[in-house]
Amino acid sequence: MWVYQEQQNLPALSAGADAPEPVEPGLVPECSAPVAETLPAEPIIEEAEAKEKILKRTLPHASRDCILLAGAYLFGTFLAGALSALCSAGELETLGYYLDCWRASFAANTAAEVVGLFRTEFVYLNCKDFPTEDYQFEAYKQVLESLAPKKVVVRTCDIGADKTVDYMKLDHEDNPALGYRAIRICLTRRDFFKTQLRALLRASAYGNMSIMFPMITSLRELQDAKAILEECKQELTAEGKKFSDNIEVGTMIETPAAVLIADDLAAECDFFSIGTNDLTQYTCALDRQNAKLEPFFDPHHPAVLKAIQMTIEAGHRHGIWVGICGELGADTALTETFLRMGVDELSMNAKSILPVRKIIRSVNLSKPSAKNV
Repeated sequence: MWVYQEQQNLPALSAGADAPEPVEPGLVPECSAPVAETLPAEPIIEEAEAKEKILKRTLPHASRDCILLAGAYLFGTFLAGALSALCSAGELETLGYYLDCWRASFAANTAAEVVGLFRTEFVYLNCKDFPTEDYQFEAYKQVLESLAPKKVVVRTCDIGADKTVDYMKLDHEDNPALGYRAIRICLTRRDFFKTQLRALLRASAYGNMSIMFPMITSLRELQDAKAILEECKQELTAEGKKFSDNIEVGTMIETPAAVLIADDLAAECDFFSIGTNDLTQYTCALDRQNAKLEPFFDPHHPAVLKAIQMTIEAGHRHGIWVGICGELGADTALTETFLRMGVDELSMNAKSILPVRKIIRSVNLSKPSAKNV
């Protein structure tokens, strides 16, 4: 195991301490549609569109994104009132608990098979101090219970770069996208990382959870993250606290380095999730946060598509499933391309599921593509 320099002068993290004063946790899931599934009949799409029109009339101040993510609580007067109040105030970043319930419920009612990307950093972004183990446990447990038995693929904390919180006291960096973020923070702040992993493990007893690590660029990083996870399992076992013994552990593929060592990584994990937003940024050397670079940004760049194909092939060589998340997961211009590459899962915002599934149903992989793939 590498020896990582621990960050000093950090607040103590206590598993039994009272939870910090939080804003309601904004656990923002992305939903997945396995490519092998059959698309629901067209009337379901029409029904969804009809519900959207009704909700537009009911909540005139809501943005289109919030409307489309409303879900099964569509006609619940209490929650609808809460959404209307929040949206009219423009507080889209702090919809928090209510929007999470809507999104999770929408996934359960639009033929999504799993939550393909559960962004846990929003727990941290919406708290005023480090969220304790118990606080995180309750947040994760609620989502797992609400979606059981469907799978929830949880990404461990991806703080840093464009997502920062004051209480973590992260130094200013000239190039934060290449700096101290995600797994690099977790491996150098072990107490911080273990607090989250313990909470996730405890919550896993209440649903179907998979865990994946972000920004892995070397085999040692993945092995060390897994070692800390095993350490947490041993601690919880000694304490008599239950957790699932059937948790898939995967890694995100977000850098050219990860693509090039994908065979090594695949031998150490149960699945890959290709994070296309960062993979595009790092492959094409384009800062996603720099508006001046927008004319040069090409998410369909041949190098990006080649990297995706290489990753899928490496995963399959080692018998693991490979998913795609990020903006490209919902890009209908690439859906057939990904199918022909052999991708096992597509992860996207809930509003994109039905259009993508419609394309999946229309593709016949036994026939040549009508376009260049």
